[in-house]
Amino acid sequence: LTGKAKIQKGSIVIDYLNTKYFFATENITLGENYIDIPELEINDRFNNKGMVNARVYHHSFSDFVFDVNVTTNKLHCLNTNAKQNELFYGTAFASGICDIAGSENLVNFDITLRSLEGTVINIPLTDAENVEEKDFITFINDDSLNTRIAIKKNIDLSRIDFALKSHAAPDAQTKLSL
Repeated sequence: LTGKAKIQKGSIVIDYLNTKYFFATENITLGENYIDIPELEINDRFNNKGMVNARVYHHSFSDFVFDVNVTTNKLHCLNTNAKQNELFYGTAFASGICDIAGSENLVNFDITLRSLEGTVINIPLTDAENVEEKDFITFINDDSLNTRIAIKKNIDLSRIDFALKSHAAPDAQTKLSL
């Protein structure tokens, strides 16, 4: 199966982040063993924009391998509460680059972002044992204006590798609650 497909007024929901993105029109190329989605402009519910480039490889529509790149100057990228994610939750707006690549067996996230105004992230630390479990989070003060949150090691969440480099804007908030 090869050819082109056109999607109009589409949307996608990222369940884990509880975010929804919209796009007006997209042309998709179907190759013999791939699906190509070039330069898809997405909008969040606040009409902030991002650009997605994606290619999905397959063998007769099985054994999928994907490579997705998202870039943005501002995008709503987290909208969760404590019931949806007990490790961290809140609202986040960010600029940066997100690369997602892998297969059904292993997904690799490589994210470099800067949090923006309107970001409020909550990290509950309910007891001493819980604090020890969160030793992978390091807060680094580069200077009086910037605080970085660095992830020191990979976290395995059911076949997910996650690397995050984040710079917190002065207006962004991270709340650690005991």
